Amino acid sequence: MAKDRKALKKKAKAKLWLRSGGRCQYRGCNKPLWRDDLTMAELNGSNIAHIHGVAKSSARHIEQYEDKVDSFENLMLMCYDHHHLIDNDGKDWESHTADALRSMKKQHEDRIDLLCSLTEDWKSDPLIYGKPIGNGQPIITPGNIFVALQPDRYPTTSEGTIISLRDQTARTYSEA
Repeated sequence: MAKDRKALKKKAKAKLWLRSGGRCQYRGCNKPLWRDDLTMAELNGSNIAHIHGVAKSSARHIEQYEDKVDSFENLMLMCYDHHHLIDNDGKDWESHTADALRSMKKQHEDRIDLLCSLTEDWKSDPLIYGKPIGNGQPIITPGNIFVALQPDRYPTTSEGTIISLRDQTARTYSEA
């Protein structure tokens, strides 16, 4: 951290650790940042990345965001490798846009929130089956299923398992 920069507020750091589940928020990583995977020794292996960079020369910096640069909404918890990838490696900032990083952050935090809100007895694996009815196609979304499950059951995934037979037509016994 630059000498003239203020340290991040403890509240923002605590919220970041909590909402990320202590794991790297880079899409597909999910590495636990509180321990070494080889030795299982406890440690702080986290890096706090900024979606919009702090310095004018940093990745994704925009002047309009300077007063919110250290806000929770602009921070991501990452492992060293992914923090380095989005900010430093070859200055390839175009592939890690602010929108892409916000999407990663939101998806990760939503997944942590969903998983932490489940109780073991209430888990359900929704199976969404779609088949033409006459000439019509049923429109059943995961959201419809999840609303129907509550308050007694909660989904184990945010998508459910989809089985689609939309390209098949129904046959009557007289056609067989």
